[in-house]
Order: sequence, then C-alpha cells, then structure tokens
Amino acid sequence: MKNIAFLFFFLCTAIVSAQSALYNNGNLRIHNGGSIGFHTNFINESPMDNNLGLAGFYGSERITVSGTVTPQFYDLELALENDMQLDLGVDNISNTNFIFGNILTNLSQPNIFYNFVDNSFYNGENDFSKIEGYAAITNQQEFGFPIGDNEYLRPLILVSESVNLFAKSAYFYEDANNPVSLANTYNTATKAFDVELVSTAEFWQLEGTVPSTVSLSWNLRSNLSRLTNDVSLIIPVGWSKAQQQWVNLSRSAPVGTITEGFITTRSILPDEFEIITFGTSKEPYEPLAKDVLFIDNF
Repeated sequence: MKNIAFLFFFLCTAIVSAQSALYNNGNLRIHNGGSIGFHTNFINESPMDNNLGLAGFYGSERITVSGTVTPQFYDLELALENDMQLDLGVDNISNTNFIFGNILTNLSQPNIFYNFVDNSFYNGENDFSKIEGYAAITNQQEFGFPIGDNEYLRPLILVSESVNLFAKSAYFYEDANNPVSLANTYNTATKAFDVELVSTAEFWQLEGTVPSTVSLSWNLRSNLSRLTNDVSLIIPVGWSKAQQQWVNLSRSAPVGTITEGFITTRSILPDEFEIITFGTSKEPYEPLAKDVLFIDNF
C-alpha cells in the first residue's frame, strides 16, 4: 500500500511538473510512508491535513505556495536553489529539514508565516537555509525560531513560563528609526533613564501572551562597537507599547566579545513590546546624588 501511495503522488507530480503550478482542489493527502516532491508552484484551495509522509520542495527555480487554505505537512524537506516563497501560511506538525534554500515570507505581511505546530521541530538550519520572514509556534513552551535575513541566521530563543497557544517572531536587518518593512517608527533617542544607546542595525519582532525570557545573539555585522567597547554594558532593550520608549530588559550579564555573543532578557510579556534589539546601559547609574540635603521640620 505504501508503494502504491508513493507511486500515485510521484505520477501526480510528474504530470504537472511541466505546468506552472500544482493545483489542489480535492483530497490530496500523503499517507504514512508516502512522499511527494514539489518541483513547481503549489496552489492549495482545499483542506490538506492528516498527512503522515514527506513533502519535499526541490529544484533550481523558486517555488511559491499560495491559495486560500493553509496546507499542513508532516515532514517537510527544503532543497531549493532559489528559495520557497510563502504567499499563504504553512503548518508543519513533525519535522522541517533545512538542506539549502530559505523559506520566505513578506515582512510587511505578518499574517503569513511558517508555523511549527505542537511537537514540531527542525534541523539543518544555517546561514543559507532558514526562515527569512515570520515563523510561528502553536502549543509550544520553549523554542528557538530559525529566522534571519538573506545573509545570516539570526535566531531568537523563547523560554516561556507555560505553553504558548501561539507565538510569532521575525528578524529585521533594518534601522528601527525608519523601518522599511513596518509602518511605525521607533526613535532610538527616546529611551528610559538607564539606557544609554540603542542599536540602529537590526531588531526582532516577537508576539506572545505568556511571560518569557528571550535570548538574542550578535555577530560582527551587528556592529555593537558603534555603541560601546565594553561588552559588560550591552543590554537587551525593547520598545514599550505603554511607555512609547526604549526600556532596559536585562536580567544577567552578556556572554562573549564585542563582535560575537549573546544575552538573555528578564521575564517579559512579549506583547507589551513592539520590537527588541540591543542597547547599552548607563554605568554606573546613581539614582540619587551623593550629596543629600536634609531639611529640618518646622
């Protein structure tokens, strides 16, 4: 039965490979042990869930996934020289294997994302194969989002106090003062009293409703030497929705050098912040002057 299922999907793929897209408007399903290879665009217009086999996206051309109904894949494998473009969200319920090529979503369209559902995981992520856009999780408590831009993997690690019904993140190699992909601006000169400087090189966006810690890493391109030469002053900062300014999110000291390292925030509620990036703290910070004037009571 497994061989018949595999042969069926292989023939379907072969028949449509010369056309512009594979169009699903019926009951396409990958059974246990079965597999299907996509070498062309995929348009999904019908529920596609309860899959148990492997869906592979292969070739030298860019493959676009579009349609009106989110497809759900069990195991997904990516080996594309010119990436996979998502014009429709995709759910994965088992494993995503990054071989080469990125999964792209439009940073100006946050409602389109690649979603790791329940116990879904991934492997093989690297600078040349990752999610360039929005990644999401459903029913997961701890997760490292395999996100970045067209050059680098820039993951965000989320450790939550309880299971997230839903959380989503994306990386932006953009200036927060005037982001290309977002409508709002986040003035790096508007900051809390204990924040000295805020990075203009990059930032992350994170959505979530569960208190969590967030770990971010920097590399040479992060250019933190423009902010400080003292690694101990590096802090994570977030744009507070309530305060409309950058605030200090630090919990512990950074680890690494000025060109490479990582840092973790205190427990935060992600939805209270628009974006997160690196900054530097004012050090030493003294909330009161050393000379205190005492006034007698009259």
